[in-house]
Amino acid sequence: MTDEISSIRDPHRLDSAFNAPQFRLFIDNKIVQEGISRLVTSVTYESADGIADVLKIELVDPTMLQPANFVVDGPTVSHIPGNSSEQGQGGLSDIDLFQPGHEVHVKMGYGPVLDYVGRGVIRRIRKSFPEGGGVPTMIVTAYTLDSIMMDNQPNTSKFKIEPIETIIVGETEDEKKARRKEEAPARKLRRKAEQKAKIRQFPNYLKAIEQKAATYGMTLDVDEDPILLGRKFTHNVTLSDFDLLQCISHVTGYLFWIDATEDGKWILHFRRPDEIRKSNPPFDAPVIEFDYNNGDQGTLLSFDPEWYIQGGLTTLKVIVRDAHAGVKREYEVNVQNNEDAPSYRPTTATSASLLNLIDKEFSEFLPIGELQTAQDIKIVIGEFSWTPVVNRKFKTDKELVEWARQWYRRHRENFILADGTCVGVPRLFARQTHEIKGVGKALSGDYYFTRVAHKCTVEGGYKISFSCRKHPKKFVDE
Repeated sequence: MTDEISSIRDPHRLDSAFNAPQFRLFIDNKIVQEGISRLVTSVTYESADGIADVLKIELVDPTMLQPANFVVDGPTVSHIPGNSSEQGQGGLSDIDLFQPGHEVHVKMGYGPVLDYVGRGVIRRIRKSFPEGGGVPTMIVTAYTLDSIMMDNQPNTSKFKIEPIETIIVGETEDEKKARRKEEAPARKLRRKAEQKAKIRQFPNYLKAIEQKAATYGMTLDVDEDPILLGRKFTHNVTLSDFDLLQCISHVTGYLFWIDATEDGKWILHFRRPDEIRKSNPPFDAPVIEFDYNNGDQGTLLSFDPEWYIQGGLTTLKVIVRDAHAGVKREYEVNVQNNEDAPSYRPTTATSASLLNLIDKEFSEFLPIGELQTAQDIKIVIGEFSWTPVVNRKFKTDKELVEWARQWYRRHRENFILADGTCVGVPRLFARQTHEIKGVGKALSGDYYFTRVAHKCTVEGGYKISFSCRKHPKKFVDE
């Protein structure tokens, strides 16, 4: 991949037009006319763990200040509805092209070599009219389909059964208390009916995921595993579709996100973390070597790392699950960074209230003795988690905790977070693992990219800003 980046940065030194960063916009799969594209000052596409991808287009809108017959190599201002005066009364936001609901996608690259970056549904348009009569600007923001899933909150009022209130004129307080006591069984039945109306059941997690994908017309990309197939799944219908998938993600340890192909096919990805690291989705991208301070071959423009582990005490959370029994147990391991002896205690799930909305059985404890694979054990430090490959079994909880402490000791130097910028590479996205070089022995290595923002501007060319954490391809413990 290094050769590919080098050719992108300088394919022909003397041909500046060929080297120039470029972008191309499409709305509803039709290319945006050149006249409107020339009004674009920047295009940004950002992907990140846990939130919807966002595509932001910033434009100037000189049509607001021009006579009605002003032409921008495409639609004229006179074509804008409601524009009847000599001065432009409408603008780009009045053209159907940028109205909410349309799908927009972008390609980025250099010269004639452009690659598909991402797609979104237009959700917001913001106009700005500067003081002093300057040129107005407009920002068009589009999101992937998970933003629509977030907004589709269920109507909870239809699940509420209104109580029948009896009002008796002249009733004393004692008589009212006695009557309320007699009505208590009926009120209890109403509450049970309300609760039952809020519950839905699927044969397993996979069926629930498949239904949500079908609801939004998405193709499903899933790593099938016994944890998705092994048991019935009950959930609370007052959750939004996005919250439901997020809860399944928390329980199973899978990651999920939504994106689209260049031709507009939307895909719901529900993937195991270890499989993600093997494939570098969404394009099975090879590992890229980002090299700092290497002259014309340098592809890493800036890099700002910091050690996530700071202070004298670090708290690990060790989570174990049994997919067949459908139970879960957590341990907190407090490790003194300058001492050997750890303290530990079993805890209930941190997100127990959230998990209880799905299935109360996940607050039960798991007996130790058959934990062997990466899917059985997860280690959490703060907001980050790892699934080590464990080539052994644990017979007691104390043995498991001692192993977690030793695991932390061995891998503590890998807990590094960083922000940086690099040259524009269209196939770089969040949830990929790539190599950082030229920043010293301790900091160089494989990093898992949690946020990637492509930005192509008129002034600054094509660059990417990113956030990442040092994350070797495998944590293997014998």
